[in-house]
Amino acid sequence: MESLPVDEGFIVGGPVGDFELLLCHGTVCVVGKMRDLILQLSKSSIYSTKPLKGLNTYLSTRIRHGTLESTITSSLVSNGFMPADDNDEDRQFYNLLKDTPEDLIAQLKRKRNEFKEKLYFIINEIINDWLQISIDSPIPTKQKFNFYFDEYDLIRITKKIELSQSFNECCGYLDEFIEDKLASSCLRVISSLDNKSRTDILALFDDFEDFLYEIQRESGCSVSYEFNRLVTISKQHVLNQLDVIINWFKLKQDFHEESYDMEIITGIIKNMVQIENIKVIDNNKIKIKYDILSAIVDIVYNLVNNAIKYSLLHPSNVNIEIECIADKTTNKVSIEVRNDCLAVCNYEEKNQELIKYSAPVSSENLRSLMQREGGNTGIARVKSAIRYELNAREEVTLRYLSENNFSATASFRNAKGLIYD
Repeated sequence: MESLPVDEGFIVGGPVGDFELLLCHGTVCVVGKMRDLILQLSKSSIYSTKPLKGLNTYLSTRIRHGTLESTITSSLVSNGFMPADDNDEDRQFYNLLKDTPEDLIAQLKRKRNEFKEKLYFIINEIINDWLQISIDSPIPTKQKFNFYFDEYDLIRITKKIELSQSFNECCGYLDEFIEDKLASSCLRVISSLDNKSRTDILALFDDFEDFLYEIQRESGCSVSYEFNRLVTISKQHVLNQLDVIINWFKLKQDFHEESYDMEIITGIIKNMVQIENIKVIDNNKIKIKYDILSAIVDIVYNLVNNAIKYSLLHPSNVNIEIECIADKTTNKVSIEVRNDCLAVCNYEEKNQELIKYSAPVSSENLRSLMQREGGNTGIARVKSAIRYELNAREEVTLRYLSENNFSATASFRNAKGLIYD
């Protein structure tokens, strides 16, 4: 092979992989080929469809179509502030306004639907614009994940590669380049969430509070204290949940470790739910391989969310215990999340209502549940993660252990990616 002039490219060390035509020992590669290589590697890292390998797949399954929407809306639906859908019977809403004149209730229902529409506009801006990926635009776009590289980027990376002594070291520099772009993208997301989204959400709640004040003043009738307080609590909760989402993009984990323990999972969950009173019991010392890390995080996160939801306690008062039990003889692993809760009368009757979450579900129905789950339990996500990412059959149980203790459990056999004593 005939070499090109050195000033048009760079020389790299000996090849050990598929890129040997581009990165060949003693052979100079032109800058244009280097640009092609970076573009190819970027697209491979971003758009790979292998589980947890591609950024786009991760954003899509984990955030855009995963937990972001429910993180913001779940409490608003469960407490009656916002309707779940067009067929919502509004029982909780009517209970809060049982002594309120019908004309005021009608006005509040219209305002409530308007609130939901505007809140989803904010959510959709995050999901459909900011959390999308741009790879070929040199100018700022709506997409906050921008992996475009300019001439300065090209010079910077080629200078590092010129000094590399092996193909692996060369690829390490390329990985660093993409990781830098990812870090910058996350900072852009954080800035947009912390500024624009926060401002828009505050304005939306302020508008609702002003409306509530005006209709009471004009009618001379008062809306219940419970409903007024609900508006205030809902605003604070949504702002707290926005902080939770911001923290998703601040997580610092070394994803090159071979395996992770439940303490690391618990640390991630604490960041996601912003609760410190979480402890883990793991006598079998379970180790989780990288390729199923996200699935285990999703499973535990949704179990914890259910424990919080059914406790009816303020998040600052919850005490969550995560117990992991592994049985080598049956290859069965159980993850149980327990939480104190307010005294529940007739809890055995409540358990009868919760049995539906333990029922087997077909693949088609599971996909449908995943699409509808938005503000509900997250149990479909737990079942999906076990079935399709752990390659196991799932058993999920929600139940009150007593009148002041709740349990959410996921069990599975022969799951891939787990090692335990």
